[in-house]
Amino acid sequence: MRLFDVSQLQVDESALTGESHVVSKQTDALEERDLTLGDRLNMVFNGTMVTRGHGKGIVVATGMDSEMGHIAAMLEKKRVPEHRCKSVWPGSASIWRWRF
Repeated sequence: MRLFDVSQLQVDESALTGESHVVSKQTDALEERDLTLGDRLNMVFNGTMVTRGHGKGIVVATGMDSEMGHIAAMLEKKRVPEHRCKSVWPGSASIWRWRF
């Protein structure tokens, strides 16, 4: 959500950025493009928690177009690792091969 009004707004963004400190939000336009999530001071994101203050904004993305949606898409693309223990013959429970 793009913020247009804030009053002492601070947000815990650790779910997205991994940073443990709260971030003070503002309404000023940012000059730089392609900023990291933690540097987008005029935006708040789904999955984050307001720790102080309040604000108003305009929703600019939802669902899979949101930052949480982008993370979900990356996780879907990750290949699930193969099990370490496989049956030598499919359907057989008596002979197993271990991979290390």
